Formats: sequence, C-alpha cells, structure tokens
Amino acid sequence: MKPTAKRAALDAWFAAADELLEEQRRHSISPSTVAPGPGAHRECSARLWEIEDGLATVLERLLLDPGRWILIFEHGANTARYVQFIAFEDGSLVAETVSNHFLSDDSRWAPESEAALRTLGWSDPEAPRSPNWLVVWPTRSPSIAEITALIVATLRRVLALGDRDRVTVKLHSSPRRGGTPASETPLADNRAHPDVHSAEPTPPPMTALDRFRWGDEPWADYYRSLFPGHTHPRNNFDAWKYSTTAVNVARALWGARERALRQWERDHGVDRGPWPVDHPPVVLWLPYIARGACLNCTWIGGDAADLRRAGRSARNHSISKGDDPMVVRDLRVPISERGGAADEPLGEKWV
Repeated sequence: MKPTAKRAALDAWFAAADELLEEQRRHSISPSTVAPGPGAHRECSARLWEIEDGLATVLERLLLDPGRWILIFEHGANTARYVQFIAFEDGSLVAETVSNHFLSDDSRWAPESEAALRTLGWSDPEAPRSPNWLVVWPTRSPSIAEITALIVATLRRVLALGDRDRVTVKLHSSPRRGGTPASETPLADNRAHPDVHSAEPTPPPMTALDRFRWGDEPWADYYRSLFPGHTHPRNNFDAWKYSTTAVNVARALWGARERALRQWERDHGVDRGPWPVDHPPVVLWLPYIARGACLNCTWIGGDAADLRRAGRSARNHSISKGDDPMVVRDLRVPISERGGAADEPLGEKWV
C-alpha cells in the first residue's frame, strides 16, 4: 500500500475515535457521570497493520480522556474471538481476551493457543469471577508500549491474524463509575458493561495471607524477592493482583532461568565442580523487562533499562559471590527470553 493511502486509512480510524470522544464531551464533561449520549458507540473495520500502527495513539487518547471507555477488537472472520479493553477515567486499564468459557466447540482455543496466552502474560481465567483471560495495569500511567505489544502479539500469534486480515473495531463509552485498578477502593461493586462479557472483573475476597506465602514452588524465591508486598496486600485488588499477575511474572522469569540453566549444563556439564564460575550470570528477558539473574542460586536483580545493564548486574553478582572477575568479564552472558520448553536451546543471543 502506498504511504499516502496508508496514512489516509490511519487518519480515518483516528477520526472515528476522535468524533466519538468529542460527541461525549459535548454530552457531558465525563461520559461516565450520566447515561451515554446518542453517539456513544462507534464501529469500523480495519486491517491488522492499521491496528498495529495506530493502537498506541488511540490508547493514549482514551487514557487521557475523563471518561471510561471500552475498546473491542473482534476477529473479522470469527467474531466470537476478541480482545477488549476498559480504559478507566483515572488512566488505569484492564485487558481481556475471550476464554473457552464463552466459545463454542468449533471456536475453542487449542491447548497450544492457551499456552501462547500464558507466555504472553495473560492470567488464566478463573470462573465465575474472572471468566476471561486477563491482564491488569493498576496504575495511572500504564506503559502504552507494553500494552500495544501485548495486544498486537495476541492478535497475531493467538488469533492468527495477518497484516491484511480484517478486524472489527468497536468503541463505547461506559456510564459506570466505581473502583478502578489504580484506586484504593476494590473493584467490589462493578459489573460488566452489557456489551462486554466480563470487562469489569471483581477480584476474589481477601483470604488468609497464607495464600500468598508461596513455599515449595521452584519459583517461590523469585516471587518473594520481586513482590515483597504480597504478605500484606492493602486491599482486595492488591490481593488479587498478587495471586494472579505477580505469580505469572515470577513463573515466566523462572522458566526463562531454567531454559538458560539447561543450555549451560549442555555446554559445561551437569557436574558443577568443573564449571568456570560458581555463579554463572544470565539475563532474563520478558518483553520490555530485563533482569540479571544467576544459574546457581535464586538471586534476581531489579528492572534494568537495557539488556547490557542487566548483564552487568548479573556479572557483578557473580563477582560478589567470589568468582574470578577476569573470568566473569570474559563470559558471554546468555539472554533467555520468556517462553519455550525448559530443554529448548536458547539460540545465539548474548550480552
């Protein structure tokens, strides 16, 4: 497609979103304080490349608007499969994709598709309270780049859409108010928008804190290190977040570490005595998050701005444990990404 035609297609999509936002501003300053006006719904069709190029811009506009907005992407050939957002009035956001609880036999996700959703970072559905696959950004300034990457990857890898496949885009304003993921008030009284299966999920009631004190799981040390607040969640929503999204992050990072360990053992042997260092460094890479880690102990570093910085933190850990600095500095530190079987080779990715 020529650049001018591509730009025109994107402009048409932006214009549709802007028109709806402007109509709602005329109807009320915030469309969630009263019933929506007559133009509270827009629907159009766009190709996947248009969605990918324009999603970040549309999300920014919705998150900056004072209303509560629902944005839905439906598979053009199978409208039972969809990805949707609620962009809350304070800037926080919830994303969902439909689960097998709502899909007919001929549309159900295969086990491979469900595995891909977990790999991408979606939390498993937990009927009846959270019957869809879910990701929550409980912050007033979520990462637009992270959200866009997750949704585009889901549309491509799970819904199996290509650049020129048609996607039905639906945009609503929601008249509802109440707790948001970023507020101190739990999402206790919200109910799903009538046009959305479960877009405003209610977290489970807070139970005994033992539920959040992970013990024998192999990833438990990562969980405790990364989420120290799990022992004293401030409210129901925090408790829910710690038992879903936080668990998925810890598991994904540990899985990446185990893949790297298997690769190291193939290269250097299972017997640790002859290893060139006692604490081999590794970089764990989840999209947009890099952390240094160790292949001997359960140390894990903080978020790094880039892969090289994470690599330096991992090398520094090895040296702090007594490994020879000259040997450590000569090592190629492997980058282990989220996903893949534990025994699958990493490929040639190093820092």
